[in-house]
Amino acid sequence: MKIALHISRFFILTIVLLISFSLFNPILSFSKPCMKQAKDELDNINYYYSMNNLNPDPYGEPWIPDGYTIPENRVYLSDEQVNNLLKKLKQNQNYELPSRVDHTYSKHMRPIFNQVGGSCGSASRICYMFAYEINAHRGDDGSLIEHMYPSHFTWLLTSQGSSKDQMAIFNGIPNAEMYGGETFSEIYGGEDIYWPSVEEAPDYGWMTGYDQWYNAMNNRLEKTEYIKLNTPENLELLKQWMYNHFDDNDFFEGGIAGNGVAMGNGMQTDRIPLNEYEGGKKIVLNWGDQINHGASWSGYDDEVGFDYNGDGQITNDIDITDDGKIDMRDWERGALIFLNSWGTFWENLGTVYVPYRLLAIGYGSETLPRSMDAELYHIRKNYASNKALKIEMEYSQRSNIKLSIGISENITRDIPEIEMEAHHFIYAGNGEVPLLGKWTDGNMHTEPMEFMLDITDLQKEANTSNMLKYFLKVETNGGEGRLNKLSLVNYVSSENEEINYPSENILLESDNVYYFSFLVEPDPQPKIHTEGSLVWGKETPGSTLFGSFTIENIGAPESILCWEILEYPEWGTWTFNPIAGENLKPGDEKRIVEVEVIIPDEKNIEFDGIIKIINKNSNSDYSTIPVSLSTPKNMILYQMPIFTRFLKNYPILHDVIFNS
Repeated sequence: MKIALHISRFFILTIVLLISFSLFNPILSFSKPCMKQAKDELDNINYYYSMNNLNPDPYGEPWIPDGYTIPENRVYLSDEQVNNLLKKLKQNQNYELPSRVDHTYSKHMRPIFNQVGGSCGSASRICYMFAYEINAHRGDDGSLIEHMYPSHFTWLLTSQGSSKDQMAIFNGIPNAEMYGGETFSEIYGGEDIYWPSVEEAPDYGWMTGYDQWYNAMNNRLEKTEYIKLNTPENLELLKQWMYNHFDDNDFFEGGIAGNGVAMGNGMQTDRIPLNEYEGGKKIVLNWGDQINHGASWSGYDDEVGFDYNGDGQITNDIDITDDGKIDMRDWERGALIFLNSWGTFWENLGTVYVPYRLLAIGYGSETLPRSMDAELYHIRKNYASNKALKIEMEYSQRSNIKLSIGISENITRDIPEIEMEAHHFIYAGNGEVPLLGKWTDGNMHTEPMEFMLDITDLQKEANTSNMLKYFLKVETNGGEGRLNKLSLVNYVSSENEEINYPSENILLESDNVYYFSFLVEPDPQPKIHTEGSLVWGKETPGSTLFGSFTIENIGAPESILCWEILEYPEWGTWTFNPIAGENLKPGDEKRIVEVEVIIPDEKNIEFDGIIKIINKNSNSDYSTIPVSLSTPKNMILYQMPIFTRFLKNYPILHDVIFNS
């Protein structure tokens, strides 16, 4: 009965398909030229993907490694810096690092995704790292589009005067909702671009809109930092970052890091045996022959292991490399968690284990680094723009225009005393196309572009208690256009005062330099005030001391104080939490700064000095905290409570014993 039923269903389905084909065949025949054209365009796009696609499944999402280069001028933490930082962290630790930390599925992490084109660098650093770090600071949910940050805002400007890090520091990053897409923009395009070269992508779209650029400039990166992963100490420092951001209480969760790896030719993975911890999961055996892919470190696991030398055991204390010594390269247990941007069908649902030993072994090539590394993103906490330029501009050749911002304390000057290049606008863009380029609607957009440039950081080197002159500098090498509107928005004022430039529709001609300036009255002036002192008595040499002080703004109403600790004594190893702050207003709760110092291991010494805290926008506004302590000569006697109480009653005898 069941067989007959299946046969009848098969015949009915066949008849329906035949009727449908006969009805729609004229339409299909008519559509063949259009379908062929679409297929040709798709084949043209897929050509670039097929050249570098590492996905063995021809029907699966492309896995593109190409497009990552090692950033130039990287500055690594020195061995001394690593050891000092570890010493600070361990002195204050009342906990053991857990054996496993994994932020892959954290509330603050965006879901695993597949990058578009060769955008692995921005996919790993912006979509994963930047988004996670800023969300972990703010407590935001990374699965929501308003808390995702797109790759293509920075990636499309690759090798065009501004790196992704420079843009994240200067321009900031718009959230995906403002940009119009989680990776590429549904408005400005970029989905079909494998690499933003002159040949392939001369006319991709740029973001426009004051709200979009304002959103970006309040999501900022402070700086980057690099750690070589070639020693147990350096690895431990990375694990400390992953656990709790180096004991930084301004985050809801620990940190992640970035990496560059050699995928492709020569890379091998294998499955951990099922009878082992994490059995069935993939682990990397060795890398390929070319560093060509950017990804992230999302955690670590000290228990993951693999028998690399095939001796039937997993050890960290046997010389499996036969070089006569035991170091990280001999460790068979422990791995970092490698978070990739190739979707959830890659390896362990989007991640793979990278053994600690492979971090030290590196790539085994004379032309490649001998060890791997980690890049840390320090986001700009609690940042809000103080002042910004609001610009409406049109220009025929975006690759022939450069913008800069500037400031001068001498208001009679026609050019700034201090200048900063405006990243994103440094002869950027490919080909002779207008600022906005071609969008997904297929049109080349020649209308004016609306954008904003944050000028807050220009005030760092100026006295804001005086009138200041702010500048927009425009340099042209070709093409022509107009500066339609220009204004300066002062966010310090309660009404966000906007100062309009007196002229509009100003002609911008080729091979010229233009300066447009604003005279700005002094802002309501903050005044830094601190309370507290760090005065200790006789302390054990080499011990760790703790203290605190407070900071508040006692300046004019509506003033904003941005502060930082500029100086502290050269003796000892100091830690401040926090070491800087933003947007402190009169009446706000006092900021508490926790202080930790490891004092020198020297006896019978008097130590003193000051901690200097400054207004970041005015070096003349500062406050100091006095510091003093001493280390007794005879610590054994001093640490006996009965003897100490006796000596307090006879101070002359105390001085004879301890200070003579």
